[in-house]
Amino acid sequence: MNTPKWTTDWLDSVANGSNRMSQRKLSSIDKRGGGIAAVKTAAAQKGLHLLLLEDDKGDQLVAASTKPFQVIC
Repeated sequence: MNTPKWTTDWLDSVANGSNRMSQRKLSSIDKRGGGIAAVKTAAAQKGLHLLLLEDDKGDQLVAASTKPFQVIC
């Protein structure tokens, strides 16, 4: 599978430290080429961690980070 440029650009900014952690709306990811499957594959290849969460408006967000996320409760 070819990784879409937007996915590579986003995750590269996290992997290279430009953004220590960054997030995108899941709905936006799903609308763009490749969707969540491309994001998961690219993140794994870059050694990044992903987290799915919901914001105060009910939007699902996908956060990417070089450090593992930890659920505290």
